[in-house]
This record gives sequence, structure tokens and C-alpha cells, in this order.
Amino acid sequence: MSRASVPGHNAEILGRAGIEAPLSNLALEGGALGAAMLVPAQAELLIRHANPRFFTTSIHRAIFSAMCTLGPQGLDCTLVAHEMGRQGQEVPWDVLSHLDDGVVPEVPMATRIERLEELYRLRRLALLAEQLGERVHSPGTCAAEIIRGVRARLEEIAQ
Repeated sequence: MSRASVPGHNAEILGRAGIEAPLSNLALEGGALGAAMLVPAQAELLIRHANPRFFTTSIHRAIFSAMCTLGPQGLDCTLVAHEMGRQGQEVPWDVLSHLDDGVVPEVPMATRIERLEELYRLRRLALLAEQLGERVHSPGTCAAEIIRGVRARLEEIAQ
């Protein structure tokens, strides 16, 4: 496992770069999924605009995948659980049944998605920072080549 996959290490890397932000927010992830379970219009936006990589846990990614398969009109705990089973994923019932706890459905899904995407970008930046550190200390390092690679990756992350 690379050190970038360890949450504390990511925070340390960003901290050294002057960025103070958590790299995941499980409550936000669960809230987006819960809002989608409550309101079909929210589900439609989440399905259309979110990316499975926005979710940091395999359970949240599996729930999102099941939601995408079912579509925005077919979401409730039993159907999502059944679809997850069909996809070979098991999730504790209490996780599904509590996704909407504390969710305010009036909060725009676009706001939730923007924040999830921002956290995903920060995780990608932390990984890039770790890879840059490794490349700089590699034998035969070429600064121009590293800079070109970093610029290309930053462009990918910015989009």
C-alpha cells in the first residue's frame, strides 16, 4: 500500500503544502447517497454528475453503483440492497437504513457533488505530491521531464 492511501499521510502532505483540509468526509458521502434515496430529483443529479471515485469507501461506491443501475425512480433500501447483492456486494442493513439520518433534502445536490469533487481533487493532489517526492529523489532525475509530467497531471485534476 502506498503511503498516499493512508489518510493521515495525505493530510501531512497537504499540510506541508499549506493546504489544511480533510481528504474525505464520510458524512457528506452518506448524506449525498441518503438525499438521493429520499428525493428522485436529487438521485438523478447524483447519478448524472457524480463519479464513483468521489466516494472513499467501497460500501459507498457499491451503493452508488447500485443506484446508477436502478435509476433515480427506483431507490429504496430494499431495492438498493437487492441490487448490491446481484452485483456481489453485501452491505450491512443498518448502513443503508441510516443513510438519510440527518439529511436535509432541500440542500442542493449540486452543493454536495461540488464538495465531493473537491475532496477527490485534493486526494489526487496528495497522491501527485507523494509521487513527485519519489521522482525527485530517483537516480537520473530530469527536472524538465518531471515538470512536464506534473503540469499534465495538474491539468487533468483541474478538469
